[in-house]
Amino acid sequence: MLEQRYGSGLHERRNAMFDEAGLRHAAMLEKVPNSRGALMLGELGRDRGVYDVIHPRLFDAYWARGLDIGDEAVLVAEGTAAGLDPEDITAVLRDQRYVSRIKDQTRGRFHSAPAAFPRG
Repeated sequence: MLEQRYGSGLHERRNAMFDEAGLRHAAMLEKVPNSRGALMLGELGRDRGVYDVIHPRLFDAYWARGLDIGDEAVLVAEGTAAGLDPEDITAVLRDQRYVSRIKDQTRGRFHSAPAAFPRG
């Protein structure tokens, strides 16, 4: 499915980049997930003092293990493995309490980015 969108050889090019950098990677990624839930889980981790544990877990889950980090069950499993309470994770994913923080951070990064990026 991704090759239809991004061109043939996508997986081979990506795998070659990861191999060259010495990074573990999944052989195939089936989709580009909606990462909003993963971002919210990261913010919960930040508030609970485990951001440095959850952040690399989420990258590894997607890039190395090929998991869908847009899936609630995946996020609950990764967050629990990082020491977060599964009920807290589920609540955050459902009530969207970190959305405004994430939007503010994204806006701030966009405005501090080099002028090489198109604006507007």
